[in-house]
Amino acid sequence: MSTVHNTAPPSRRRLILLSAIAVVCAAIAVVRWLDASRTKQRLETASLEELQTLAKQQPDNPQIFHFLGLRAQHVGAAPIALDAYGKAVQLAPDHEDDWLGWAAAARDVRGPQAADRVLETYLKQHPHSSRALLERARLYRTMEYHRTAYGYAQEAIKYDPTLVDAWGIMAEQAREFRDYPAAETAARRAIALAPKDWRCHLEMGQILLAEAHSPDAIAAFRKAAELAPERAGTHLNLGIGLLSAAQSASDLEAAQQSLIMAIRLQEQLGAHDRFRLALALGQSYQRQSQWNKALEPLQDAAKIEPGDETIHYALAQVYRGLGDKAHADTEARIHTDIAQYHAAIRYLLLQISGAPDNPAPRLKLARLYASRGNVIDAARTYKGMLSRGLAPKIAEQELQALGGAH
Repeated sequence: MSTVHNTAPPSRRRLILLSAIAVVCAAIAVVRWLDASRTKQRLETASLEELQTLAKQQPDNPQIFHFLGLRAQHVGAAPIALDAYGKAVQLAPDHEDDWLGWAAAARDVRGPQAADRVLETYLKQHPHSSRALLERARLYRTMEYHRTAYGYAQEAIKYDPTLVDAWGIMAEQAREFRDYPAAETAARRAIALAPKDWRCHLEMGQILLAEAHSPDAIAAFRKAAELAPERAGTHLNLGIGLLSAAQSASDLEAAQQSLIMAIRLQEQLGAHDRFRLALALGQSYQRQSQWNKALEPLQDAAKIEPGDETIHYALAQVYRGLGDKAHADTEARIHTDIAQYHAAIRYLLLQISGAPDNPAPRLKLARLYASRGNVIDAARTYKGMLSRGLAPKIAEQELQALGGAH
């Protein structure tokens, strides 16, 4: 009986062995990938209670806390999301999604300043994060710090020029501080990146309307309404644009048709846009001398924003048209009082811009805001003084008194 010996050379045997090892390693990798994929799928579909249980069982697993934060946000449990994302960040400090989720939860639970501290901490470690810079721009936009929001959006596009939302924020914020060329440039870039995004066309229309380019603004609003006919804002702004350019009865009717479309969808609108809608509809009837039809929407607008001088002027005109002198005189007095208040604000802001290190006009402005119950702008003015070191003792005392009164 003969014996068969392995006559393969050593180099070939090593190649065979290495190939076998590679196959085994690949199989292990596939198994691990499949296991990880299944784990992720289970975590994605798990309930809040299931994820909370898993978090107790595996307190060192950042993936569980990540999905717990996501699920808590989805069901509106912001405090749970805040704790979950905070734990996830401790366990995996470089996971950007968790930092952004933590900031969003901090905003919902503790306010925008808390969210800003989270983003500031992350950006110190990752200063080129376009997503974090964009989130900070959004945050400052909600706080109405227009130039700061613009600046962070501008930083974001340095690292990712394709961020449509960053260009959109730049366009919106530049419009707010009336740098219309910058606003228009940003809006055109957003449209070039996302020509089917109705928000880009809507913002372009608002910029062009602010520049009194009504025909071009109307064209932009029409495009937005064409792309998103289900959105109340597109019909609202188209109606306002048409009203601004209306010169005939048919023009006014066209504007009213768009405004009525917006009314049918007004549940989507925030308070300020509902004010704009009621004011525009009332003014359209006012221009047709339909005093009775104009009165109700204008009264609605006055309930939403009683401190707006435009609405009281319009109401005075309508009451005069109805022959109601007493109400007309009352609205005229309210209009004059509010107009004088706004003129005083503009005067003090002009003084501040001319002498930024003089605390006197800033104190007068903060006190003026406070006297009218405008706690937000009063507090913002006092905080601005503190950040500049202007009359810090008085500013701190009056800010604290303001907080107590609030």
